[in-house]
Amino acid sequence: MDEPVCDPSFLPVFLLSKETKNFVTVALSGDGCDEQFGGYITHQYAETVKNIYKIPKAIRDIFFKTMIKILPVSHNYQSLDYKLKGLYDGLNYPFEVANFMWLGVFNHYQCSKLLNYNLTKNEFQDMIGELYSDYFKTHNNLTHLQKILFLDFKHYLPDSLLMKTDFMSMAHALEVRVPFLDHELVEFVASIPSNMKINNKTTKYIIKKVYSKMIPFKRI
Repeated sequence: MDEPVCDPSFLPVFLLSKETKNFVTVALSGDGCDEQFGGYITHQYAETVKNIYKIPKAIRDIFFKTMIKILPVSHNYQSLDYKLKGLYDGLNYPFEVANFMWLGVFNHYQCSKLLNYNLTKNEFQDMIGELYSDYFKTHNNLTHLQKILFLDFKHYLPDSLLMKTDFMSMAHALEVRVPFLDHELVEFVASIPSNMKINNKTTKYIIKKVYSKMIPFKRI
């Protein structure tokens, strides 16, 4: 890689690209599907989190601190204690900033230690806010889910996922195409209602509904 990347999946993508090159010179990637159709856990619980913000901070603090203290530490992937700690960290910021934290690795205190710089909470918030503030000022009618999808599509997808796939595939001279990013499809998906993306906590609902005719729904 030409720059630091915190996503460990670059290694399996590198190995997958190496193996794929033995059979084809052009491959298709599913990148862009999650960011448009709501495939992440942060998308799944966007409206739930919105309601948690309505609970007074003092009550939230008591609940989360108690639960975090009670729950045993687990090193399993996406464990309950990991999710609660991340959720609690994010709730100390506006929703849009919290989303960046839930996708990332470090909070403002950890960034300060890493950079050996006294980064304040407000500086951390302003730094992230610069990425979205102008857009949301002119699109203040967006739902929580729409805001998250926009942020992920605008930043996480191109700055992390697409870059990783491009670098790792081209290391083996493998051309990778992303059909979910066809501009006509992107424009269409942006126009469909949120309940066709997340429905009763089912992520990528419309995609799963379409393919359920060919694959049992519970296996998709």
